Amino acid sequence: MLKEEGVANRGWRLSVAALLLATMLSACSTGTPSGSSTGSRYRFYMVTHGDDGSFWSVVRRAAKSAASEAGVSLTYQGSNNNDALECRDIDAAVAARADGLIVSPHAPQVLDCAKHAAAQGVPLILINGCGTTTDGESYIRYSGR
Repeated sequence: MLKEEGVANRGWRLSVAALLLATMLSACSTGTPSGSSTGSRYRFYMVTHGDDGSFWSVVRRAAKSAASEAGVSLTYQGSNNNDALECRDIDAAVAARADGLIVSPHAPQVLDCAKHAAAQGVPLILINGCGTTTDGESYIRYSGR
């Protein structure tokens, strides 16, 4: 492994661990995980516009590692820049009663889907993206609960 990859991987692991912790704390404030009994693991979904290239493969591995270390499950879905697929994956996370959702909203349509997930009560964290919804609203307004 190149030295730069190791540093980047550690940085992503720390970032993802912090994101998972923040989401977990938000989920904990409402009681037990949605759709589960006491003592069950928290279920998080990470939906990105990523592919299996060098950047997103590092993000995926770091997120999975951080989730494992935190004792939670993480389902990672990369859409390869397919907005419709990314929205379907977000909807699937909501339908699965995710305890937290991490999304990379690279397009206004995807940001609208993420906003809708947050409105359904799913704690939401946005990563690697900025912009506005199709209504022109800032994405920052929908970062978390």
